[in-house]
Amino acid sequence: MSNASLPLIPKHDWKFRTKCWVKIDNIHTQKWALWIINNLTKKNVELLKGIMPITIQQCGWLDEHTAGLLSIVVEDRQSALIKAVDKGECGEIYKYPSFTKKIEREHVGAAICELVSQGYADDFKKLVETN
Repeated sequence: MSNASLPLIPKHDWKFRTKCWVKIDNIHTQKWALWIINNLTKKNVELLKGIMPITIQQCGWLDEHTAGLLSIVVEDRQSALIKAVDKGECGEIYKYPSFTKKIEREHVGAAICELVSQGYADDFKKLVETN
């Protein structure tokens, strides 16, 4: 699916411990999430292949724990994401992805989970679910 069908409506009632400015249903968050999963480093892929198959088997994609694990990759890709926003690689975006708190990165992780569960990221799903 393309960015044209964004923003998507979350299917899961996310129960994070605190609220933050990063919203799962926001088009900026979803575009950031798409850019991240389409621009993983080899290190990111190796990490996700190591932890995601078991996590998905135990928790599924629509789970706070899964989003929390994805926040590790969000943190790693943040500076590259900022450069991508500057270059216009994420489409028209006026908000910068400045994630200073873990909960902010977890919300982007949740957006990744929603994208996967709704068919926006089938290649990413196949990549991380297989060892």
